[in-house]
Amino acid sequence: MGAMNPMATAPLGGSMERAASRLAELLNGSATTFTTLSDMSAVASMLEFEATVTLRPLTRHPVAPDAWAVDGGQAMVADARCLQIMVTRAARVRFHEGACVLEEEGPLHACLLGGDQERRAALDALALDLLADDTSVDINLLRDRWEWDAVARCIEEAE
Repeated sequence: MGAMNPMATAPLGGSMERAASRLAELLNGSATTFTTLSDMSAVASMLEFEATVTLRPLTRHPVAPDAWAVDGGQAMVADARCLQIMVTRAARVRFHEGACVLEEEGPLHACLLGGDQERRAALDALALDLLADDTSVDINLLRDRWEWDAVARCIEEAE
């Protein structure tokens, strides 16, 4: 099979150019939408919006002597409407001198979400003292917690 042209398709069958143009429309306010990012003055004051989006090819660089990657995943295991069992996992991989020397899928963390007692238990399980007692707990917070834990382990083990 030949090399795939990265410009040929984007998710859902659209072209990369069409997706980039749509993003530019949304950011610059030329799209026919109810609200665009450029309309929000508080956000717009901190961001610079480009009038046109141009694609630039990625260039190859020398292989890094030590490279790590962390990625997490999540799933809903059971849904009882007001209560849900969610699981998260953060995986790590390490490439040293261009060869994969570590693949670690990480432990599976299960959590019951939905009620106030469950939220408090989830906060306790996260073992983060910096979170307020009334912090909202969702799957993204749980996943982020374990991803950052994996990042910390990568830093400790990096050369």
